[in-house]
Amino acid sequence: MNMIQPTYTSKSSKIQGTGTESFKSSDSKADAVQEKAAVKISDSFKVKNTSRLPDQVFRRIRRMAQVDAEDGNYKEIDFQAFSSEYKKETVSPNRSQLMKLLEPLTMLDAGKSEDIDKSGKKVKSYMEMALEAMLSPKKKPRPDAETKADPFQSAMNALYPGMDITYLDPIFPFELKENEKLFQMGDYIIRYSAGSTLGASLDVYNQNGEKVLSYNPLEMKWSSYPTEAENKMQKELESVYDDAYYTARAEIESQKAAEVFETAAEPIFSVRV
Repeated sequence: MNMIQPTYTSKSSKIQGTGTESFKSSDSKADAVQEKAAVKISDSFKVKNTSRLPDQVFRRIRRMAQVDAEDGNYKEIDFQAFSSEYKKETVSPNRSQLMKLLEPLTMLDAGKSEDIDKSGKKVKSYMEMALEAMLSPKKKPRPDAETKADPFQSAMNALYPGMDITYLDPIFPFELKENEKLFQMGDYIIRYSAGSTLGASLDVYNQNGEKVLSYNPLEMKWSSYPTEAENKMQKELESVYDDAYYTARAEIESQKAAEVFETAAEPIFSVRV
């Protein structure tokens, strides 16, 4: 989904982009075990890497498939774990970091402040004022006396000091309701929907307009949505695995058939006394 991109340069290091720094595709102890287990497959099984995957990743997946073919276990847990980790380190958004960063926003409501002033009156926080304004648009809260800023923005500045946050007007494909705010943090666009005592709901989008995360205050949990890049990578990984697995299975079955044929062809000698 294409969308109009706001002009924004992030100076914050709180949301890191995906990278391959922590992914090590060099042969590990597990690789050595797989290599040894797959040695029964003939040299004709070794094929050229025509995928877009690095050679070491390509070979590692094929070894996993060989081992699974030997055991007769299709897409065993090792492949599932590896493909998930590889996507996370190469093309996936850093969802765990995003959830941690946005957690304070999920818990906000209009009744959490316990501060009392000298007269015994409850002191409202910036965010409480902002929520009142969003839930009751006709009632405009008093702006902060010092900054004259929007109360919501003042609250965000307090929650995320020093972080660049760009507040956006409705842009395609977003149509905002009166109780919603749209803003950009790092490489992600967040739609914030103010709630009541249950807290707020959040939708998180990448710069392609793809939803990658959402938070539901009723269920109090996050939901993840795969991106197009993640789906493409998954298909690539599975294609390499499937080719190796079914080739190995065919060779194994061929070897078994040959052994049965050789056994059946052996002459039977009878000794008469």
